[in-house]
Amino acid sequence: MKRTTRHLWQIVLISLATVAILSTGCAGNANRITLNGKVTYVNSSGGFWGIIGDNGQYYEPVNLETKWQTDGARITFQATVLTEQTGHRWGTPVKISEIKELTTSC
Repeated sequence: MKRTTRHLWQIVLISLATVAILSTGCAGNANRITLNGKVTYVNSSGGFWGIIGDNGQYYEPVNLETKWQTDGARITFQATVLTEQTGHRWGTPVKISEIKELTTSC
């Protein structure tokens, strides 16, 4: 009987660990990006701010702070890709989690 109880606890612990890994693991990171790019003002649909990534892709941040709204500013940023579209449909919607100015060294 002791062996059966021990085996049951092992199954329970493995199951709980599996659920924890699947709920917070790699799948949650699939929509995160880290890129360098250039902030740009898009004079369309009433005007809005976007980012042109160094990878050539267009990103439309839903939360670009005012201090970063400078046309031509070079930045590096981390963001979560959003599934819902914005009204502009200019680029991939993203929510920025971290942003820094890119400095050029000569």
